[in-house]
Amino acid sequence: MSSEPSPALAYAAQRAAQRSFFLASALRQYQDLHQLDEQGLARDLGCAPEDLPRLALCRRPVGTSATFLDDVEQLTRRFRLKDGRLLALLRQVEAMEALQTHMARASQRESLLQAARDREEGQEP
Repeated sequence: MSSEPSPALAYAAQRAAQRSFFLASALRQYQDLHQLDEQGLARDLGCAPEDLPRLALCRRPVGTSATFLDDVEQLTRRFRLKDGRLLALLRQVEAMEALQTHMARASQRESLLQAARDREEGQEP
């Protein structure tokens, strides 16, 4: 693989990071979490940086899918990634997403409770 990606391919991979359907979204979140550039991400995964746009445009394996492990293994073989690295990356990103969702819901609940308390304080006995 490892041929230089076209500018159009690189642009498509950048845009794909905005959609959770694509693996690009998980790769970007992992990069942000670990403050990695493309070289660092490629080093963590064990692939050439030139392969990242092609990898990014693949469908992101869904952690709850019955084919999740097969999908991850297929991508690992196709892009010659280090064993277990993509799986660990995806699990870490999923955990981070779950935590963010939980925190957002907790914050929303706290806002509702605060509004209810404010309303009670504003009422006269």
